[in-house]
Amino acid sequence: MTLAARWFCALALILVSPAAFADPVSAVADILRQSGQFGVARGPNTVDDATKAQLLDLAKTTAAKTGAKTYLVILPSGTDPAPFIANYDKLGMTGKDALIVSNGPVWDLRCNALSAAEKQGVLDRAMRAGGKPLEKMQHLTGELSTALTSTKAQVAGSQGMTWNEFQHANAGKGWDGARMSKEYQAYRSGSATTGTTAMTTSPAPASGHAQGTSWFGLSFFVLAVVGLVGWVVYRRRKRDANLAAEMKQALAGPESTMADLYLGLESGKNYGDLLETANNVDERIKALKSAPPTRENIAKAAALNEEANRVRSLFNRAR
Repeated sequence: MTLAARWFCALALILVSPAAFADPVSAVADILRQSGQFGVARGPNTVDDATKAQLLDLAKTTAAKTGAKTYLVILPSGTDPAPFIANYDKLGMTGKDALIVSNGPVWDLRCNALSAAEKQGVLDRAMRAGGKPLEKMQHLTGELSTALTSTKAQVAGSQGMTWNEFQHANAGKGWDGARMSKEYQAYRSGSATTGTTAMTTSPAPASGHAQGTSWFGLSFFVLAVVGLVGWVVYRRRKRDANLAAEMKQALAGPESTMADLYLGLESGKNYGDLLETANNVDERIKALKSAPPTRENIAKAAALNEEANRVRSLFNRAR
């Protein structure tokens, strides 16, 4: 599935959940969730298709080297990466799984197999290497692969952070000693829900980076799709209402004819096969009344009107 198709699938969720439509963070999560072991999500006005293809190759190579998921997210300049890096937990990522988010000037990395110090070291080395954003991503994924395949990273992946590293990483969360100990035990057992603090570095903007304005482009596209869907739904409902009115009108004729026929029957007189024919027409009218209003059923109602008139003529001649 192409990235454009994934964006559209994520946006199509408005039919079920309007909140997801208005939330770019959830839209990005939906794209990555369908990407398998590696994937790239880009915001509007960020990188072109050629650059996106190169980024996808980087993600694929990194995932192959580390044996874990690798997701890259490219945001318009000025968009806060923090809400997007939080998708790490929403996507059920853990261990050596890596999520990298960048808006050009700001880069954020989340990988639970690395300690806070190791992640900061990976970011620092990649940013010092310089270059354009694509080159920085090449350096960052390279440093990440090296860190995760080193002996130290393997130990970290199986044992996690030390008690002191864990306390330092979560010092700003306001936990007391008991809570900190409980969270550390959960973290060591692999069931922690809080994760570790992502490290961010903010070097000066690199020249040549495709600048994005905001998520306005995505929002405008969302509104356009919502408007189109709303118009289609409105037209469909209007069409159904018109068909229902036509169906009712088409059935009014045969219903009235059969009602007049039954009211005019002479009591005690045996009409034989004619009465059976009339009852058959009446049953078909009742069945059609419970059927959906379609062009085909409207045509059937018109045919029943002619048949009801024919049956009434036969009764009139039999009197």
